[in-house]
Amino acid sequence: MRKVSIAPWLAGAAALALVASPALAEDAIHSPLTENDVVVGAAKDAFIQFIQPGVHPYVAAGNEGFEEEAKLLGLTNAYITHSNFDPAAEVANIENAITKGAKAIIVQGVSSEGMVPAIEEANAAGICTVAVITGPGDKLDEVYPGMKAYVGWNEYEGGRYAGEALAEAMGGKGNVVIIQGILASTSATARQQGAEDVWKEKYPEIAILAARPADYDAAKARGVMQDFVQSFGDRINGALVITNNMATAAADVLVGTPLEGKVPIVSYGGQKDFIDYTRDGKTYATTPFAPKSEAAQALDLAIACINGDTTPVYFSETDLPPVKALKDHGYVIKPDNVDLFTPQW
Repeated sequence: MRKVSIAPWLAGAAALALVASPALAEDAIHSPLTENDVVVGAAKDAFIQFIQPGVHPYVAAGNEGFEEEAKLLGLTNAYITHSNFDPAAEVANIENAITKGAKAIIVQGVSSEGMVPAIEEANAAGICTVAVITGPGDKLDEVYPGMKAYVGWNEYEGGRYAGEALAEAMGGKGNVVIIQGILASTSATARQQGAEDVWKEKYPEIAILAARPADYDAAKARGVMQDFVQSFGDRINGALVITNNMATAAADVLVGTPLEGKVPIVSYGGQKDFIDYTRDGKTYATTPFAPKSEAAQALDLAIACINGDTTPVYFSETDLPPVKALKDHGYVIKPDNVDLFTPQW
C-alpha cells in the first residue's frame, strides 16, 4: 500500500499527493488500479467531467477504469462524454462542462492545438484540469501551464522504444511502411517522430517507403495495408503502426500472402489481441499502455486538486502498476516477455 506525501514533479519520478496528512490517512481508500490511497474529501459530490475522444476499444477500457474508480471512491457526480473524434465537439464539451460548473475536467484529446483556448478558459475559471495521453499544446515532457496533471507516455520516448524494437527485428536495415493515427493528435505524430529519429541516428539503412493515416480505425488500417502490399510487395521489410487495433488489422492483411511471417509489425498500446498475435508470431512488439489505470490515475489527481493540491504532476505511463513490470525490458512487450504484462483492453 503506497502513501504519497505532497511534493512537486521531479524529472524521472512520479510525485503524487493524494494523502495530504497522516491524520487524513485513516479515511483513505486504497485503489487497486493505481495503488494510491485516496482521500475523497470535497470531491465526493463535485461535478467531474471526463471527455473522451470517441468510440474506440482503448477508450472503452478507459471508461471502465474511470467508472470503477468513481464507484470505489463513492463519487456521486462523475460523468463521461465523447467528442466523436471531432475537434469542434471536443471544444464544445469542455465549454459545456465549464458552463455547468465542473470542479474538474479530465480530457483525452482529439486535437492538441484545437483544445488550447477551451482548456485555458477552464484553468482561468479555477477548474482542475487533467490530460490523459493527448493533452493541449505541443510540449511532450511537461504539464500544460495551468493544468493539474498529465497522465500517460512521453509519446516521443515511447516512439523511440518502438523504433528501436522494429530496427532490431529488421536486422538494422530495410524498408518500412507506417500506418498513422489522427494527424492532429500530438501523441500520434510524436510516436512516429520518435521512431524515425532513432532510425536516422542509428540505422541509416532503414528507409520509409510510405506513411498514411488511418485515424485509429481498424477497417481503414486494413485498407491502407492492402494498398501498401499492392504498391510495394516484397519491398516491405517492416511496419510501424500507431495503435494496436490498426496493427492487428494490418497483420491480417498479410495472412496468405508471400509476406506472411516476413514483415515484423511494431505498434503502441498493449492490447490483448495484439499480444496474442505476438504469441502467434503475427506481430513483433508493442509499447505497453494501461487505459484503465490511466483513467483512474487521472481521476485520483483531479480529486487531489479539488481538495486543494494544485501542484502540477507529470505522471508517466511507466509508473502505472501494469507497466512497471516491464521496466527491466525497456518497456516493450516482445515474444520473450509477453507474460509479464496484464493487458487492460
